[in-house]
Amino acid sequence: MKDDRTAPRRRPNTASAGAPSWSIADYRARLGRHVEPRGDQVWLRLGGGIVGAAVPARLGPPLAAVLRGFGETGPVLELDSAPSWVFLADANGYVPGWEGMLSGVEVLGCPAWVPVPASGVLRARSRWVVPPDARRRWLPTLASIIALARREEVSAAGRS
Repeated sequence: MKDDRTAPRRRPNTASAGAPSWSIADYRARLGRHVEPRGDQVWLRLGGGIVGAAVPARLGPPLAAVLRGFGETGPVLELDSAPSWVFLADANGYVPGWEGMLSGVEVLGCPAWVPVPASGVLRARSRWVVPPDARRRWLPTLASIIALARREEVSAAGRS
């Protein structure tokens, strides 16, 4: 039986299997996200209530599973530049300083930019673990992601 709590293997720089290949126009029009090309990569600008919670890769799978169980999984990226997953979140309910309670969790706010896979990008620097869904544009709150990540971290420490 596979342990889903281990860090994922690196995958090729492509969009998730079965995930739509989003164009810049798709991100802007269908998903309401501000993206822009820079060099050979497409970047998503955080802000306007959208933040990112960069969690260590070892916490990514169990955190995504818990959020999925609550029906609250929003878009999640795996970055090539760091062993982390970025959960896109709504900043409502954010309490500054919570992220300090967690080892390795970083809150990405405005004016942060994160790389996103896009059609026409030959070497994407990220992949969608949970792709965006144009029918579900709402995001989980940052406070819920941080609280659940803390729970997973404590739970993992208890199993060690």
